[in-house]
Amino acid sequence: MPVANRSWNTGVYCIKNIFNGKVYIGSASSGGGIKSRWAWHKRDLQNNRHPNRHLQYAWNKYGKSLY
Repeated sequence: MPVANRSWNTGVYCIKNIFNGKVYIGSASSGGGIKSRWAWHKRDLQNNRHPNRHLQYAWNKYGKSLY
């Protein structure tokens, strides 16, 4: 199946800090999929309440423009 036709409902994703090269690996299944998960991550990071303290610290230190 061509990439343009693939569903964003399930899969594995990577959030990479381009400043230090560290990555956060996650997965999404049905219920909004990857786009929904990224929106969830951004919302929690922007509100300083992400459950992954390492990712939250990096977001606070480097800012959203580095992801």
